[in-house]
Amino acid sequence: GRWEEIRPCIGCTECFAGLTAGKGLHCTMNPFVGKEAVPITKADQSKRILVIGGGPGGLEAAGLAAQRGHDVTLMEQSDRLGGTMYLAAFPPAKQDIAHGTKYLIEQAVKNGVKIELKKKVTPEVVKEFAPDEIVLAAGGKPVWPKWLNNDEANIVSCWDVLEGKCNTGKNILVLGGSLAGCETADFLAHPFNDRCMYGKKVTLIEMMPEILMEDRTPNRTLLVRRLQDKGVRILTGARVEEVLSDGVTYTQNGGSVSMHGFDTIVAALGTRPENSLCAELEKLDIPVHVIGDANQAGKIIDATAEGAAVALKL
Repeated sequence: GRWEEIRPCIGCTECFAGLTAGKGLHCTMNPFVGKEAVPITKADQSKRILVIGGGPGGLEAAGLAAQRGHDVTLMEQSDRLGGTMYLAAFPPAKQDIAHGTKYLIEQAVKNGVKIELKKKVTPEVVKEFAPDEIVLAAGGKPVWPKWLNNDEANIVSCWDVLEGKCNTGKNILVLGGSLAGCETADFLAHPFNDRCMYGKKVTLIEMMPEILMEDRTPNRTLLVRRLQDKGVRILTGARVEEVLSDGVTYTQNGGSVSMHGFDTIVAALGTRPENSLCAELEKLDIPVHVIGDANQAGKIIDATAEGAAVALKL
């Protein structure tokens, strides 16, 4: 009858990717797969722990630390938990990820983690809270290069697109062919390549020789096939040199090309760590553990693994 304790599979297929790469069996939702001999024991001393950030890494760290007997409080700046794991559930075929987010939240609550939303952590807040140790899991922010014109209303981030914070036009250009860019293109493109006059038309541009070069899971094939079936135009080996009001200028095979006629330009150029608070926290002489995207941009499996590892050290 304890259904909420059953870990859901989120369909990420990282288990298959690890095996085919010769790295052994790993699981995004269970960091102890392949490490069953690692004991989860009660801590020798109960500590007052502050977890900053409610993404997958922060939730995993908070829940496991509380399970080990620590007094854990998680503070999240936004009004919701999940971090970018929340956004990852919006593209087609990714809805199972929402079950994973729900599970991590429920386990943190079940283990006694105190959660404070809309709580911006500053050095003053930390001093008042007086933790014994801190886990910084503040996540990351979208990469936004200087050459990307911030004053153009039609240039938006893929994060805002997925969360519905902005509207997109009929002709869309996605900058970046990594997982975020490809899934955003999949999210935006008309479901069928049937020349529908109301359907959105999407072009994807990537500077590397191929798209999704970081994805070694079986899901990559399915995503690429959906993009092709939907008629998404894919340009690879194309380096963007300038963003125009309705398009871009890029170089490819030594030549310069300009594309025009786009209503919306979506930036999906990666994630940079949000760890600006780290330098201030180090002055307080409190041990700080930086995990997840706050340490280095990665996948959900990286965040949960780091969250579990740090919780065992507290």
